[in-house]
Amino acid sequence: MQNPMIKMISSLYRAINRIFIRENWFWTAFAAIRIIGTTIFYLICEYQYSRLLKTACRISSNITNINQATYDPSFNDSFVYLKTDNAMYPLLTDFDFGVQAQTAILRRTVDYCQWLEEGFDSTDKTTRTRRYLKVWIKSPLDSTNFMDARYFNPPNLSYSEKEISKDIEIGLYNVNSRLFRGNKDFSPFVPFKDHMEILPTFNQSFKYIGDGFFYFSFNQTKQFESFDKCTPGDVRIRITLFMPQKLTVVGYLTNMTIDTKIVNNIEMGGARNGFIGAEYLLSSQHQNKWKFAITARIIAILSSMILIVARSTSQKAKIWNFSMFAILVLFVRSLMWNNKFLNPYYWFTILFVLALVYTTREEQYVTFD
Repeated sequence: MQNPMIKMISSLYRAINRIFIRENWFWTAFAAIRIIGTTIFYLICEYQYSRLLKTACRISSNITNINQATYDPSFNDSFVYLKTDNAMYPLLTDFDFGVQAQTAILRRTVDYCQWLEEGFDSTDKTTRTRRYLKVWIKSPLDSTNFMDARYFNPPNLSYSEKEISKDIEIGLYNVNSRLFRGNKDFSPFVPFKDHMEILPTFNQSFKYIGDGFFYFSFNQTKQFESFDKCTPGDVRIRITLFMPQKLTVVGYLTNMTIDTKIVNNIEMGGARNGFIGAEYLLSSQHQNKWKFAITARIIAILSSMILIVARSTSQKAKIWNFSMFAILVLFVRSLMWNNKFLNPYYWFTILFVLALVYTTREEQYVTFD
């Protein structure tokens, strides 16, 4: 009986042989680049995500809970956890648009109603097909080169998007505005409610239509009906605020100021709506790392499945190769996650499958004419 280790090495050698020894060198190179690229992408994304979660876990396990009404100098130069339901938000003013409110973040978004030209030309350039759609977009479109001159985008009022933020006070502590980055729980601006004001410099051409939206109608005689029935040249501006009643803050304390801190090349710290745990708050600050890790895992699994199915000559070989792939993934993730995946159950299952594969004979099928 052949030694299992020798059999595994031989199987790996044959797989590499089948991949790289081909008559068509272009597809050989493409396959090699795809395999190497997928592997590198997976390893980088998995490493970045594991490093984020390990850092967040380590910080949260050593964090100091503080009260907004008391200050202890011994808490300095450490990560702190603070919850409050009475934060003091500063008065922020959008001087360009003419509104102000007491909030941690004041955000202005702008959309323009415009004609959009879509179409294609035939290969011989004799037929040109175009269609025109009304769309809301972030910047005006130049319509001077439209094929049909009936569709015209008039000049617009020019407003850029903007976000204004400022440090806030929670009891004895100053909370740096950097901690508020990445928040999505914004509420709409409502004029003359809870310190939300429209200033005398406000452009009266805009009308408040609700849910934080201010609307400018290019056709002054037309009343606003819906966004779908806009006239090209219309502008909508939305003012939203981040000013939660309940707030959780995790950050690095230095001289009564709570701020972010770079740990393992990751900016750690944040402030979120509601009362939530420190580890979840820290990890949720970097959702992109989680998205990349999930995407990389899916791509790696699909690529491996395609490769194994295409290159395995029998059902037994497929099971064997899938098992080898599972062992490799478990080994890599065990190293990255500090033995988090070194669970005896996983390894027992893999070894059990390998034993079945190794001792099972390949069935022979005979057909009769």
